[in-house]
Amino acid sequence: MQLTTVSEDHPRGRQLIRCRLRARWSLQATVAFWSVLGLDLLVIGFFFSWLNGLGLLLLTLPVFAYFLSRQKRNLQSLLIVFLDELAKEWRLLKFRETTQEIPRVETRPIKPHGVPDKA
Repeated sequence: MQLTTVSEDHPRGRQLIRCRLRARWSLQATVAFWSVLGLDLLVIGFFFSWLNGLGLLLLTLPVFAYFLSRQKRNLQSLLIVFLDELAKEWRLLKFRETTQEIPRVETRPIKPHGVPDKA
């Protein structure tokens, strides 16, 4: 989990604090994933033929990767709740980043001189 914060000073003594939360696999999760792959390959090599053992790979690796992604998402949710509670305790206001729509200017095609209007 990587939390990056930036603080911006604004007029009248106000301050804007931005937080970016980036979830990534930890070193332990990466080592565990590759260990499961190695263990699967060992089990296939000793106990199964490659064709039958391919099912073991296709079953265990996606299930384990799904488990790790759910754990990552749960940790991210807990950290967001913690930050929201902390902001509430410090009486900070929460603003969501909004994209401002650029007003569109309607344009009309320019008619060349001497061309009659079609009606």
